[in-house]
Amino acid sequence: MKTVTTETTPRLIELPEIDHGRFGALCFGQFPEHFPFVAERIFFVHGVSAEAVRGGHAHIKTSQIVFCVHGAVTIWLYHQFAQACRFRLESPRHGLLIPPMWWTELGEYQDDTVTVVAASHPYEEADYIRQPELFFHDTPCPDPVSQPHI
Repeated sequence: MKTVTTETTPRLIELPEIDHGRFGALCFGQFPEHFPFVAERIFFVHGVSAEAVRGGHAHIKTSQIVFCVHGAVTIWLYHQFAQACRFRLESPRHGLLIPPMWWTELGEYQDDTVTVVAASHPYEEADYIRQPELFFHDTPCPDPVSQPHI
């Protein structure tokens, strides 16, 4: 069963958490209660230096949910028509839903940060827009890769 989100605006998703005291806490999510799509790809990113900037692309059809399961990261999102937003992920309970056609930059990493991403589609290079000038409609286009802060 393939269900893909039709949402067009990024938003935070909060997962339930069960605290087991000295045995830790368990966060969980289920489709369709917590996730707007069934993930077809999951990937992890770790070992990123604090000064690094990742992302620098948009997806044509893929939606993603980014979770920061350890540490912290800031995510800047830019829409083609000048809308922009910023999110700081610091809790494994919160995921950021990124719909298709949002330029994405990740930075301001804390040491030892680990992110987990659930994607609505398998990897396909043709789904990526990696050149800002092909994505943004403004002339001149913004330069989110070197100046992602909003």
